[in-house]
Amino acid sequence: MIKKSSKIYIAGHNGLVGSAIVRKLKKKGYTKILTVNKKKLDLTNQLNVLKFLKKNKPDFIFLAAAKVGGIHSNNLYKAEYLYENLAIQSNVINGAYLSGIKNLIFLGSSCIYPKNCKQPIKESYLLTGELEPTNDAYALAKIAGIKMCESYNLQYKTNYKCLMPTNTFGPNDNYDELNSHFFPALIRKIDKLKDSKENCLILWGNGKAKREVIHVDDIADACIYFMNKKKKPNLINIGTGKDYTIEHYAQLIAKIILPKKKIIIKYDSSKPNGIRRKVMDVDLARKYGWKYKISLKKAILSTYHSYKIENKKIKNCFYESSVLVLPSYGEGLPKVALEAAATGMPLIVSDTRGARDCVIEGKNGFYTKIKDTDDLKNIMEKFILERKKLGAFGKFSSSLVAQKFSLPIIAKKFLMLMKD
Repeated sequence: MIKKSSKIYIAGHNGLVGSAIVRKLKKKGYTKILTVNKKKLDLTNQLNVLKFLKKNKPDFIFLAAAKVGGIHSNNLYKAEYLYENLAIQSNVINGAYLSGIKNLIFLGSSCIYPKNCKQPIKESYLLTGELEPTNDAYALAKIAGIKMCESYNLQYKTNYKCLMPTNTFGPNDNYDELNSHFFPALIRKIDKLKDSKENCLILWGNGKAKREVIHVDDIADACIYFMNKKKKPNLINIGTGKDYTIEHYAQLIAKIILPKKKIIIKYDSSKPNGIRRKVMDVDLARKYGWKYKISLKKAILSTYHSYKIENKKIKNCFYESSVLVLPSYGEGLPKVALEAAATGMPLIVSDTRGARDCVIEGKNGFYTKIKDTDDLKNIMEKFILERKKLGAFGKFSSSLVAQKFSLPIIAKKFLMLMKD
């Protein structure tokens, strides 16, 4: 049982689920909440994690830290998803045991279950078949975490519980169209149509794949609820028990966000569908007294409101700045420079490949020599002394991005490369 005076460590407090747990704990009156950012504590560093846990001795740990992403990202960066997640969870779970911490909740994922298992998915289906290949690396890491908690409970009499959330969304989500989960990506895609003449929404695959979703505040509620329970089954599914097609979700989000605009849905068959259907059997969670509370409509409205606030903060950061300075040692094509230029901002970037593509010297900015602070200082002073040029430089920046890096132009270049 968590007391108001208990010391509670949330690993991954800046992430989607971790930040929701922090909000929920504060709302319930817990005061000794322990968080530490990635710069101060890299959870893939075994020695530092152990030192941190032994020094701070939390009474309870919520292990919400993980490397996460959507189908595209999971399929492309399998090695990173496997290594980083194995390292994070192994270091925290083993570190908790070595530090004498008996209570921990490990957050897994519904992708741990076989791709062709019966629906709804029961906890007993774990390791009964082949995994979905597009995210098998991430799933294997999470399965290892479950088995680690189970083994420590058996051997060391710990109380490490594993909660398996279904597709989760909400405030502080990742809305990147390529690397996020499908639901926040849908919200971003549909919102982009709001102030556009376009009314066409492209869905991956055929839109017929069925998925279950849940608001992150319900997941946070489940975490605290089951942490407050005495020993329960090692593995518990957390979801709504309801699933709909991707197409249905797209139509519902569009109806809420764009009630006066007719959206035409088209499909990109070159992109994967993923598993045909995935919905959790949540009878076990209900048996122990927990059920989700937030309706789908309310969850979408809450998330969209949060998305607009977060998006506005990013835009304000650019609009309230005069010049972007990016003195890095090496770059691909820096997205932050393109975003700043798109908002009409002059640029100072390192004289390195990739960054140079964003600047035409003397027109929308300048190059600075790598690792040369005097050169950087002189260029920044030049902008301060010649502030009248900022407007012209900014206009050239936005024009350059539109001419070289707009979506139609990039798509055309890709098609030309494929033909060659």
